[in-house]
Amino acid sequence: MPVHHLLRQLEDYRARRQDRDRRPDWLVEFIAAAAELFEPLDEVARVGFDCRLTECGWRVALYLGETEEIGGSRDGARRSTAFHFDILRLIELFSVIETLRWGSLPAVGESASSLEIEGRLAVDRPLKLLIAGLPPGEAGAALHRRPDGRLEPA
Repeated sequence: MPVHHLLRQLEDYRARRQDRDRRPDWLVEFIAAAAELFEPLDEVARVGFDCRLTECGWRVALYLGETEEIGGSRDGARRSTAFHFDILRLIELFSVIETLRWGSLPAVGESASSLEIEGRLAVDRPLKLLIAGLPPGEAGAALHRRPDGRLEPA
């Protein structure tokens, strides 16, 4: 396949990808600011998110992705990342908070918790935010750990 054809395909893919992203700039900026508030306790981590427009406004879920072992005796094993999260700075990103809830959902061998905030970033920007203690089941690994200890994006 000629190189110019591959380059054209790449440009087309980027254009289609940008067309699919319907998030307004203010929401992209909010997600970036909120993602900065995660503090992994053991090592580096990648923030994952799910973003949906509902009849009541935007709904965003943020979480730290899992690390998957690649190669070696633990190949395929996944581990969640322990973290702290700066709730006070998160609250400062909202102009109005209508609901603030923390929940715990015990599971076999571990516990998942979440923080849910409903409010507004501005008069016309309603938002429901979930900070999840664990990634959703359908989320793939965020990082791969090689047998030599190197971490790579998944």
